[in-house]
Amino acid sequence: MGMSASQARFLSITAKMHDLEYQAQAIEYSKLSLTNDANVAYEEYCEGINSTKYQMKVVTGGEADKVDVTFAAIIASGNQPEHPMYILTDAVTDDIYLPEQVVAGMNNKIPETLDEFLGIVADKYVYSGQGLTTDEAKANLSREGYSNYWTAVYYQLTGYTDNYGNVSNGHGFISVSNYSANDREWIQRKIENGEAILNVMEATQDSIGDLKVNIFAETNIATDTNMSETSDDLLISRAEADYENRLENINQKDKQLDLRLSRIENERNALKTEYDTVKDWIKKNIERGYKTFNA
Repeated sequence: MGMSASQARFLSITAKMHDLEYQAQAIEYSKLSLTNDANVAYEEYCEGINSTKYQMKVVTGGEADKVDVTFAAIIASGNQPEHPMYILTDAVTDDIYLPEQVVAGMNNKIPETLDEFLGIVADKYVYSGQGLTTDEAKANLSREGYSNYWTAVYYQLTGYTDNYGNVSNGHGFISVSNYSANDREWIQRKIENGEAILNVMEATQDSIGDLKVNIFAETNIATDTNMSETSDDLLISRAEADYENRLENINQKDKQLDLRLSRIENERNALKTEYDTVKDWIKKNIERGYKTFNA
């Protein structure tokens, strides 16, 4: 191998070794990123296995049971005399959350009369799709125990003046989609984030003429004897399965990176041997050149 060829090979080997070192460094960064991913997965796993859900007592056919708390469930509880009646209000504006079917039926405006409001609730929400006329639906609403609840909701929306001249201001309303209404995580997130307040019917203490007006007061899961917070077995199982899958993927990626590092190290060792050989050969050529020049 001539001097120029040796120098060219020497430079090529040097460049290749630098490139391998860069690749190895990039892989080390990737391994560090996997370590961070594993830490995040573990933190989320710890959070997941501590997941809880809200539940409420219900009485069906004379039998007590528990159901998950959803927006739809707290409204449905109002049709049974054994159940407390609840409304959900916005923590900032005091607006009352209403099902989207009711809001759509009102055309986004509170009806002028209670009778009109009850007709909308019965026809568009409670008995929607059952083929009943509005009057039939309203009759069912009264017979099955829903009217008291929705009457209370109406006067929370409109406000009222009782027999003693005391004025209760009305409230606005917020539409809740059917999906959110049946999503237990939606209402729990709202309450835990301080975005919404759960209110329970406290007493029937005011009246407009002969009509009694129900009063709602703020409550919470910790103090409400009808509600409780329990471990969420479904979310815990999901957290465990998700953690195992993520950890397995991380381990597989880490093994692949280790394999690439091993190949790079083997290639680098081979190049290092050739690097030393070419470097030594160039050195000897230079020494021979000096001897010839000095002679």
